[in-house]
Amino acid sequence: MLKKSPLLKFSNNALRSHLCQNAWQEGLDVFFTQNVPFSGRNGPSYAKKLVSIFIPLATPIDGPLHVIEYGAGLGFLGRQFLDHLKIQSPKLYDRTTLHLTEYSPVMIAQWERATYFKPHKDHMCFTQLDMTHFDLPVKALLSYSVYGLDSLPTRHIEVRNNQIFEVLIQTTLKKNATLINITQEPYPALTVSEIESVLTDTNSLKARRLSPQIVTQIEETFHPAPIETLPHWSKEEKQDLSAFVKSLKLTHTVQFNFIPKLKNHLQNVLKTLHPQGLHLVSDFGMASTVTETPYTHLTATYGTTQFYPVCFLHLNFLADTLKTCHSQTHRALDQTQEWAFSRHPLPSSIFEAPDSDEDPFMAPISQVLDTMETLPPFEEDYLKKCHALIQSLTPDQQCDYYLLKKASLQFFEDGHYAEAFQLAEKMVDLYEGLAIDGMMVAGWIYQQDKRYEKAEACFNAVLHHCPTFAMAYASKAVSCLAQKQNSKAKILLKNAILYSQPRDMTLFMITLNKLG
Repeated sequence: MLKKSPLLKFSNNALRSHLCQNAWQEGLDVFFTQNVPFSGRNGPSYAKKLVSIFIPLATPIDGPLHVIEYGAGLGFLGRQFLDHLKIQSPKLYDRTTLHLTEYSPVMIAQWERATYFKPHKDHMCFTQLDMTHFDLPVKALLSYSVYGLDSLPTRHIEVRNNQIFEVLIQTTLKKNATLINITQEPYPALTVSEIESVLTDTNSLKARRLSPQIVTQIEETFHPAPIETLPHWSKEEKQDLSAFVKSLKLTHTVQFNFIPKLKNHLQNVLKTLHPQGLHLVSDFGMASTVTETPYTHLTATYGTTQFYPVCFLHLNFLADTLKTCHSQTHRALDQTQEWAFSRHPLPSSIFEAPDSDEDPFMAPISQVLDTMETLPPFEEDYLKKCHALIQSLTPDQQCDYYLLKKASLQFFEDGHYAEAFQLAEKMVDLYEGLAIDGMMVAGWIYQQDKRYEKAEACFNAVLHHCPTFAMAYASKAVSCLAQKQNSKAKILLKNAILYSQPRDMTLFMITLNKLG
């Protein structure tokens, strides 16, 4: 991949994407440090939707019942699925086992430590799983993935004048690129050649620690190449892609993302699906509009984590190939699409407002947060307006992690500590040991009140679940400095630097230097 220079040759595997994949090996931390978006798909509304799909499937079935979540992430959705199933149908709940799967063994270990899942410990099973190759010993009556397909290896495709190209990526270090080696004191700057040596071993722990910096120091350009000239395409992959493109009957240039292993994934899902079962996908992606509009942007990026919009037309094509029934929404690009398949005809009510461009789960919360941010913070009736906005949501939406996180931070930043603390406490009550954001806000408020022992307990709870959470180390250091415990603060700041993002690193280093 590398030349004897800072230039990386054209490749189907972008360095940025490779480094981002490494970041996921940190486990839960990535959800809180890489700006991975929370959404209504983590919340109780969507969990209830899954329960409403599951109950009619399960009612006629005797014996044990199995549900599988592929790529469960934080596990919020699975836990809430069991919460609502137990309320709505205790008898079905007694027979149901939910299998949460993830690729990262670190994530599995953190789930096993989390108190959040304890209420359902006899109804949950944690499994490390590669979504492109697996063989589970159960048959799932319901399986689903939420923002899971976008984590699969993807190739960017352009079809022009009926010829298929892959959009290859060339990665170059920026001119005068500089990285601070946070893995070695006293934090020397790396030369270009030293940066290159790190890039030759992107799987190393050092590379993982430096990944957030590396992605800010690279530039990527794109070049389409005919797939028949590319050796990394297998004969079967070329045939699959050609057959799919032919089915589109294109009349103009289009770009989309092709997941070579998607066929393997769906075959494995189908093999693991109960004869009466249903599989549901919820993901960013392109629906039928892929054939109507040429797109210039193929990816959406959040922090150092890159998500690829999924081509849902390809899902439909593969479902036809596998001779299954399927249905999908047709929302605009960059909105979450829903898609389902089964061996049997799907119920017409499988999706709410299937042709709507509005995401029924996310839009109300987004509107509340957007409105809160436009209100003058210290206007006399500011708090009344904010409370009225929040109360306009359904009870389920008021319990959504995304809303609670953003609203509590907004109140805290505006100096309304009582309101911020109330929402932080609610977050911790609902999401227990995984409510990292709630514990951070509570800790900061305790610091404002100079209740440092209470603050430290909050930050320690965060680090118990996310041991590489830089801001928790830095926040503990602030308490130590306020109590003139400078030696302890130095150790904490060094940990903060080791795990920090570029946006925070400079501040932590300046503080550490002031301490000598």
